[in-house]
Amino acid sequence: MNTLHSPPRARFAEKAKSYDAHAKVQAEAAEWLAQWLPPESTCTEVLELGAGTGLFTQHLASQYPNATCTDVSQEMLTVCRERVSGLNYSIQDAWQPLPKPGTWDLITACSLLQWAPDPLEVVNNWAHALATDGRILTAFFIAPTLPEMEVVMGGTGPVQWRSTAQWQDFFTSVGLRIERFETDSRCYTFASAMHFWKAIHGTGATVSRRIKPSALLRFFRDYEDRFPDPKGVYSTWTFCRAELTRA
Repeated sequence: MNTLHSPPRARFAEKAKSYDAHAKVQAEAAEWLAQWLPPESTCTEVLELGAGTGLFTQHLASQYPNATCTDVSQEMLTVCRERVSGLNYSIQDAWQPLPKPGTWDLITACSLLQWAPDPLEVVNNWAHALATDGRILTAFFIAPTLPEMEVVMGGTGPVQWRSTAQWQDFFTSVGLRIERFETDSRCYTFASAMHFWKAIHGTGATVSRRIKPSALLRFFRDYEDRFPDPKGVYSTWTFCRAELTRA
């Protein structure tokens, strides 16, 4: 079975310059999460994880000019800094324990958490990094996302997306209180199945093993036959946003 995986550090670096051209979904997720940003006066220590090229950073910077923005890739941070100057930037793996535990008033992460290799460990690390009255704002993708791919691939999707119930259980299990939790399904169109595939890979997602050209062509054909749109083909994404505090 071929599955999509979170990009390794080298893959992030490779895609840094071209990421934005393929990141319409991620840009909309950033705008959606930004609607929940609290007033600047309530947060002094602000940390962004997985800043990438700055799609969410630009929203964060308008309210928190002293925010610390991090990513695992120096190349991504370089692009981010070009987009939004004046913030604090540093390399940080979002899956590892965070710096200055117990001090952050606000931790944000957009289009990141769905790739966590061990969600329970990751959200536990984030929870321990919060100040007493701190909060986490995060947006990510949940089931059902890309269900069309699952159909074309014979019932086995490229990613094992987790459900609403699973994520809520992760959060509460590590002592986080769910203040707000919303989902939203959105449909996106692409000129062809090949354009759709390129968009997925253009944001750095990798396939677990090399696909034969004949199999890829068959995927394109089957996808276009089953999920046509007047503008080409369509795909469905389910967004989730959560506001979390220490219980």
